[in-house]
Amino acid sequence: MGTILKDEDIKFIHQNSIEILEDVGVRIDHDSVLQRLSDNGCIVDFDKRIAKIPENLIKKCLTLCPSNIKFSGTDWNTVETGFSGGNVFWSGHALYINEEKERFDITKEKFIRIIKVLDGLSNVNGVVGVNLSDVPPPVRDIAGFRLMAEYTQKHIRPCMFRSENAEAIREMAAVLLNGRKYAEYPIYSLGYSISSPLHWTSAPMELFVNSAGHLIPLTLNSEIMLGGSSPVTTAGGIALGNAEVLSGIVINQLFEECRPLIYNLGFSHVLDMKTSLALSGAPECGLMAAAGADMAKHYNLPSASWMSSDSFFTDSQAGFEHMLLAMSYIASGVNVIWGMGQVERQLSLSLEQAVIDNEIISYAKRYNRGIEVNPETLALDTIKNVGISGGFLTEEHTLNNFKRELSFSGIVCRNRRESTERPEDLSIEQNAAEEVNKLLKKENTYISDEQRKELDLIEKSWLKKYGY
Repeated sequence: MGTILKDEDIKFIHQNSIEILEDVGVRIDHDSVLQRLSDNGCIVDFDKRIAKIPENLIKKCLTLCPSNIKFSGTDWNTVETGFSGGNVFWSGHALYINEEKERFDITKEKFIRIIKVLDGLSNVNGVVGVNLSDVPPPVRDIAGFRLMAEYTQKHIRPCMFRSENAEAIREMAAVLLNGRKYAEYPIYSLGYSISSPLHWTSAPMELFVNSAGHLIPLTLNSEIMLGGSSPVTTAGGIALGNAEVLSGIVINQLFEECRPLIYNLGFSHVLDMKTSLALSGAPECGLMAAAGADMAKHYNLPSASWMSSDSFFTDSQAGFEHMLLAMSYIASGVNVIWGMGQVERQLSLSLEQAVIDNEIISYAKRYNRGIEVNPETLALDTIKNVGISGGFLTEEHTLNNFKRELSFSGIVCRNRRESTERPEDLSIEQNAAEEVNKLLKKENTYISDEQRKELDLIEKSWLKKYGY
């Protein structure tokens, strides 16, 4: 079954994860979650807030999870991905925007720039919320959702700063849906990370509980760090991370049966033993995400990962790290791939890198599509017709097939040196910067005046609720 892990490896990791959950357990900082686990056969120490989860409960909850998951945008196009295959690509959460090799806080104005560029990239399917520096912390998720709603029609993934704000997000989504049913058009999704090793804090627990009952897709993230918050060995890290995700699956299915869940080991890091930094562009990150996809397939679940770079800005390092990770994730069948434009160990977003990533995805998709062999593609009649020393450019077969067969690019250098007086104009970084400027000139907004007023009222009411 596995592409990185052998079948026997998957079974061995699974059994080790079960032993971790049964013998060590998980700390959970939430009374009602502990009580629900206790009521369903877990051994719970309420004083230490530790729950030991039995294998039979894990198996039961896994059977409740949908094997595929659907995402929609406000263009009302839906895509389905999961155990049956397929990839979608999202941007990533960030604290900063990288511009001209310097980083700046992300204000609302700068986030609009980010959204507009991402909205114009054909291979980006979803836009992720960021840390808005000029918005009060309690409502940064609400304000971010509001901006994404206006400037993109792609799937929205807010990053939640307060669990109770899930209600505000539902209110805003209802405005965008305008009478449509969320179940048919899941225009946003949620998620949270466990604090490795084996500690669910109160924030994700509150979000899981408060957002239950609506079949909102949820990404369960283990962000282990090899050598830091997990064993330094990749296999040990995978076993620990797998146990963490399985515990999240149990918790969520006990509060909402059949909730769509995304299995995610792909946010894992490596502790650099020289600098003590958490790396996100190392090859081990790709291995863990690919192994996570194998484990997800074993459980018939959708998977996720994050492609990022440890470089500070858009450069050759960012390019080769993103290409390595994109190729490995697509080949491994990871379903939801985050990080378009991500640099500096996921701290920053670069608009030029996002444009380059859009191209990287096109290359990776074309490579992964492989070679189609059939009578049409073998072109035997055309070869016979052209004969010896002939040419194929003017043949009807070429006209009928070149758009599907060949890759095209708007930013990769495929020109003659003589086409410019300045060689730097042929660089991918320069071409990406020019593409960013083109995309920023768009004046598109996607909501009506009435929707804008309703969204403003919701945002202001929640600001008032928190005393702003």
